[in-house]
Amino acid sequence: MHGRTNLIHVLLILLKFLGIFLLFLLGLIFLILAAPIRYSFHFHAGEEASFGGQIKVTWLLGILYIRGSYIEKIFEYRVRIFGYQILGNQKEFLEKKQKRERKKQKKRNKKSEKSKNKENVPAPLKQEESCGDDRTAKQEMQPEEKVSPEQEGTCEECRSAEKAVEPMEKKPSSTDRFREKTTGRLDSLRKKIHEFREAYQEYHGKQLMDFAKQSIIKILRHVLPRRMRGFIRFGFDDPAVTGIVTGGAALFYPKYRDTLVLEPDFGQECFEADCRGRGRIHPGFFLYMGLKALWNPDVRALLKKLL
Repeated sequence: MHGRTNLIHVLLILLKFLGIFLLFLLGLIFLILAAPIRYSFHFHAGEEASFGGQIKVTWLLGILYIRGSYIEKIFEYRVRIFGYQILGNQKEFLEKKQKRERKKQKKRNKKSEKSKNKENVPAPLKQEESCGDDRTAKQEMQPEEKVSPEQEGTCEECRSAEKAVEPMEKKPSSTDRFREKTTGRLDSLRKKIHEFREAYQEYHGKQLMDFAKQSIIKILRHVLPRRMRGFIRFGFDDPAVTGIVTGGAALFYPKYRDTLVLEPDFGQECFEADCRGRGRIHPGFFLYMGLKALWNPDVRALLKKLL
């Protein structure tokens, strides 16, 4: 009876630790999905001023920190995790990285020297002498095989006949192999496109297009900055292209109409800008959109048809 109570007590302790671990794991997943990725940017471009700007990305109270800038034709970037820089192109960071690599290389050289010294330990001379005597004895015991002149002639005739009979096989060149690979890939891509068209026409293509447009608009609204101020002036050679870009920007411009000035120029090609903004992105939002797409019956039927 006492043993059973001890076993139950141990099982309860194990279940307790297992529950704590599962709660910690679920909390970590929820934190990763719910914690927003914050970003801010500032860029300027124009006829007089050269192009430049900078962008900063942080996640979870600065645990992940990414910063990049392009100012006066100089590009710099750095990546930090828990305040420790792991990537970058600054002189100080590169010098520290080189010092670490030198130290590692010295340690490797020392290890290789030690291993070589162990391998190059001289063997006893008696063994070498005995091995040499054995080799000479074996060479003396083996009789020399002599080949008659008739046999040499027949061998030469056979070799010449084999060379004449062997067909001249040309190996395919690298260009031919590349062509074969590209043609095979293009054929498979055409088949997939044809299958996608058939499936699109079969499984309510119009409804799928409407769902895709709505999803893309929602994703863009979530990704675009929440605050943005400054001005943007743009224009293309073809006024039709300028109109298309203006129509696309009109979908999101009402969000920034009080702080951002948008000036399309239909008469000439130009681009001038000086604006800054900030926003945030929730990783859980993309999981929600993916689950919503999989819940759509038309999308599931299309995936079954393609896969």
